[in-house]
Amino acid sequence: MFHDLVALLALITVFIANYTDLKERVIPNRLTFSMIAAGIALYIGFGIYKQDLFFAIQGALWAGIAFALAYGFWFIGGWAGGDVKLYTALGALLAGYEASSLEILPSGYGVSYMAAPYPPPFTVLFNGVICLAPVLIAYVIIKSIRTPGIGGEIAQPVRESVPEILVVPFVIVGGSALGWKLTAFFGFGQLASFALAILIILPIYRLPLKFETPLAVGLTCLGIYLYSLSALKFLGITFAVVLAIRLLFSGIKVIDRRILQEKISIGELEEGMIPAETIYEKDGEVQRYESPGVMERAKQILLNPSSFRLSPDWDRVLADSRLAAGVSEEQVEALKSYVEKDDLENHIRIKKGLPFAPSFALGVTIAIFYGDIYWGLVSFLAGGF
Repeated sequence: MFHDLVALLALITVFIANYTDLKERVIPNRLTFSMIAAGIALYIGFGIYKQDLFFAIQGALWAGIAFALAYGFWFIGGWAGGDVKLYTALGALLAGYEASSLEILPSGYGVSYMAAPYPPPFTVLFNGVICLAPVLIAYVIIKSIRTPGIGGEIAQPVRESVPEILVVPFVIVGGSALGWKLTAFFGFGQLASFALAILIILPIYRLPLKFETPLAVGLTCLGIYLYSLSALKFLGITFAVVLAIRLLFSGIKVIDRRILQEKISIGELEEGMIPAETIYEKDGEVQRYESPGVMERAKQILLNPSSFRLSPDWDRVLADSRLAAGVSEEQVEALKSYVEKDDLENHIRIKKGLPFAPSFALGVTIAIFYGDIYWGLVSFLAGGF
């Protein structure tokens, strides 16, 4: 009964958020904040009833973890503020969700949350991304065909990343093989296996290519020796996924700039328009900041954690591309005054971006009625690797 209740609340939340995001381009705070509070309160109340301390704190714990993860996506420019709060609410509601009577597929046709070595909020995220990825890839292909030059722009970063694309699958498979073998030897569970694999993969990935390549290939050979055909299948799947992700991010960046943005004069700028570039003031001078993009920013932080800053060292932000609320009336007036004084060129890029809430709606719905798509694919294709 408890799991049915939090599942229904999560479904109601994402569909209301989806409606308001598509209609008004805003996810109401009263919806997300109330669901965060409801999720935390429900887990505390049911945890006290069950006399289970860990269950009681799960709502607050996963609301915090979901917020930290979502804030990271916001920081690198991937999500808007409403998406952050919505994912936090889903983390609070689905923190301890287990497959319940809401499942509509017979046993054996789905992969329940318990089958994946990570908690439900990750399942929601993975499901949403996996469902939207084919749509985005098809959209990129169609636009590449119809718009001259886009295909070359998408392919260029991929061509430049060929060494990385070839090596990363070996890093993932080799690190996973070692992690799984160690956890099997010590008798640890799936979650420990997943965590140890990540802890092995990340340091190898940060090594210079001349050291990373032989180590990753060596560990992959160990995996093939230990798991034979399953390791080879996993290597093939990983290579396909890495290539698809690289194409996806490259395509999103190009399509975002060429199709989902437009350049207007600052004189045409109105309150609420969402800037696609950041304009800031520092020491009396106005500058434009070019974001490196989601994937590049994430890579910079991974390779050099000291580069992570909660806010840049600017005196004032006149247009912030990370805020879905758009520019304020005060910012519009400030930008126009700088143009009049010839301190700023009279143009700005604005977004015609797509809302992300539909991804959450898909992710939650599939998670509740089916389970974890990603882990289902891994289990099916890797053959128990």
